Amino acid sequence: YELDAEYRYRLSDHLAVSAGARARQRDFDRTTVGPDTRSDTFVAPNASLTIQSVLRCACDIRARYEHRQNDSNDSSAEYAAHQGSISLIARF
Repeated sequence: YELDAEYRYRLSDHLAVSAGARARQRDFDRTTVGPDTRSDTFVAPNASLTIQSVLRCACDIRARYEHRQNDSNDSSAEYAAHQGSISLIARF
C-alpha cells in the first residue's frame, strides 16, 4: 500500500506553506535475505514554502525539505536521507 497526504495553507497573496507525508509498505518475494521475504516500510514527512506571483512571469518559487526513512528486515536496504530543493514553477 501507499499513502500520500499534504495540507497547504495560504498565509497571504504571495506566500503559502504546506506539510505532508508519504508512506508505503512493500513486500518482496524473491530476495537474498535468506528464507524470509523482504519487507520495507518507507516514511517521508515533508514541508515547503511557496512564494507566489512575485516574478514577472507566471512563476512561483518553492523551497521544500523532505526526510526519508526506509526500515527493512534486510539491513542493506535500510537508510535515512535528507532532501532539500528549490524549484521554479511556471504556469502556461
